[in-house]
Amino acid sequence: MAGLDSVVSFIRNTEWENLPQIVQERALMAFLDNFASIIAGRAADVSGIAADYASRSWSDGRSTIFKNGDRVSAEGAAFANAVAANALDIDDCGLYTKGHPGAQVLPASLSLCEELGLGGKEVLTGMVVGYEVGARVARCWHDFYETYRAGGSWGSVACAAVSSNLQGLTETETEEALKVAEYNSPYIPIIRGVEKPGMVKHGVGLGAFQGIASAKLAAQGFTGSDSVLENNEYEKWLNDLGSRYIMVNGVVWKEYASCAWTHPALDAVKKLKEENDIDPEDIERVRVSTHEKACQLGTDLPNKTEEAQFNLAWPLAAFLIDGEVGPTQIEEERLDDPIIRNLAEKVNAKESRELTRLYHLAVKGEPGGGHVAEVELITTGGRELSSGRVESNIRYPPEGWDRERIERKFNWLVGEVLNTAKADKLLRSSTSLPEVDDVEQFCLTCVEAITQ
Repeated sequence: MAGLDSVVSFIRNTEWENLPQIVQERALMAFLDNFASIIAGRAADVSGIAADYASRSWSDGRSTIFKNGDRVSAEGAAFANAVAANALDIDDCGLYTKGHPGAQVLPASLSLCEELGLGGKEVLTGMVVGYEVGARVARCWHDFYETYRAGGSWGSVACAAVSSNLQGLTETETEEALKVAEYNSPYIPIIRGVEKPGMVKHGVGLGAFQGIASAKLAAQGFTGSDSVLENNEYEKWLNDLGSRYIMVNGVVWKEYASCAWTHPALDAVKKLKEENDIDPEDIERVRVSTHEKACQLGTDLPNKTEEAQFNLAWPLAAFLIDGEVGPTQIEEERLDDPIIRNLAEKVNAKESRELTRLYHLAVKGEPGGGHVAEVELITTGGRELSSGRVESNIRYPPEGWDRERIERKFNWLVGEVLNTAKADKLLRSSTSLPEVDDVEQFCLTCVEAITQ
């Protein structure tokens, strides 16, 4: 029980004023990154489906769905906004999670704060609780379960932690909220979604919904069963809550709108483009050496945006043509582009056992690991260009990311769907979140900026 006790204590005692300044700064950076992902993700078909469903099913409430501006219950808004946050796969990744924490904990925290009439500091505090608990729960789950379970699975417990903190649950209620969320957590076998991509993806909408629902149930006396967090062997991963903040060095922000497994190869291609004068029309073959998970993405030509995100060939070809992989490169209207399709057909991938070994060390947070790939370009003129082994930007601690860079990414993503004036207004409102006394007004301002 000692490990679970540490989790409960951290959830109940975490307050904004007691957080180190660097943690407060990381929380705001995480908010900016994931909120931009929600706004940009509004354009995806999956976001519209999720928003319409939430509006019909949870119509009575105070929390905002950013896709359509409707006000619904916290559970409904968290579900719809989480789906939008992950719609483009450009939301953040977290150490130990092998998945996406921010796309769940931000929607859960913001929607519940809006429902409860709380302020911006409470939103960010809830997010810190979610990130810290989520990283540790995911670490335990990936060790405990044989099946690789995606973000919405362990995220349900992370979001129950968020909800317990914001609702001020008692010690017993908080413990039961975590147990209820774990017992009822969605299964989400992510490799099936990699092999046959669909809108289900990482299941983050279910994680956000389940977390809030579990905490509300626990507040009314609903009880759970036992928890993985009670295993004595996991105490060492849980007892540092409050003394070690994983999110300081354990959250990484993505440059590309595609699965993180593609990023080592994308960074290798980026290196080749920076060092060489490359005409994509002259490329005859693209050979990629990478880890096993990246190879599982495959190189078949995509027909849906989810297939483009969970694909190795398409993002590489798009980057070689456009110099970036953002919302434009993975939108379904672009998937018929004959130039990208022709180049994508020339991409071949093979697994390197050594790079697989490094990958597995990296996702466990062990020394010597890394997300690494090597790309070779062979041209019609006989040139052979090799990137050498390149470690991607998916690394902990992240390199080169600060508030200024996050704001540039915010403007890039939001600028894909809104004009400059609206994007600037959203950024100003978002950076002022710690000073907001009632997030209902913040959400109203954001909806007005989006819809006017």
